[in-house]
Amino acid sequence: MSWSVSTRMPYVVEVCEETFVKLNDLLARVGEGLADDRIPSQEQECMVVAGLNLLRLQLHSAVQNHTDVESIGLRVGSFLLGSLKQRVVNLASSSGVLPTIQGAAQATLQTGWSILLPTAEERAKALSSLLPSTGSDISSMSSGRRFMIDLLVSSLMADGGLEMALNAAIKFEVQEAEWSEKNKVIQSSTISSTNSIGGSNVSPRKNMRDTPSARRSCDNSMSDDQSATLPLLHLVRQLLRNASTNTNEIAGYCTRTTCL
Repeated sequence: MSWSVSTRMPYVVEVCEETFVKLNDLLARVGEGLADDRIPSQEQECMVVAGLNLLRLQLHSAVQNHTDVESIGLRVGSFLLGSLKQRVVNLASSSGVLPTIQGAAQATLQTGWSILLPTAEERAKALSSLLPSTGSDISSMSSGRRFMIDLLVSSLMADGGLEMALNAAIKFEVQEAEWSEKNKVIQSSTISSTNSIGGSNVSPRKNMRDTPSARRSCDNSMSDDQSATLPLLHLVRQLLRNASTNTNEIAGYCTRTTCL
């Protein structure tokens, strides 16, 4: 990241939508079946590596020159962005991919993760799906999967996305607790009023939070961004659970070794 590239250089760089469309088409043609343990020909291998290196160069130039992603067709949710991301991530993380191709794909992700994986929520969900379940041996994971986990964790830490998401999630939890406490008070007062007038046949007032209108009212007091960050809180719990599991396994191994 210490060198810079302009957004236009003859035969090598032209940061525009047409370039990304053609690179996506090229990778679709020459990269078919590579993530399915199929051994490519040498020509196919060279074409895929060259295509990934060109893509990496365009992404590097776009990041360094602060190019507007919408102007190059890579806005969040676009088909082009989704297609490029899927191809590169599959080649970078799947087992059975040739080391030369996987290395080029991983270098592309390291350079352009801020464009290919733009939102913290998206990276968090991807990380959550890659983390091993409790009790799983992390050493049994493929190198591509470990690379993706390291990259996603680093990216979440780099732009402050994890910290902001946790702060928003904590605020959300506090507001949820306040609403829950208010509803308990309302329910309690309603039941007391019903009993005091002998209205035994009158059903207690339904919990306000269970009604659609009340839920909408509650949600209006919290931004959509805060709600979207809740998976990140789950992710941190998952990270801590995996870390504690691995720590316990290491401690157990050290204890057994010392005893021996």
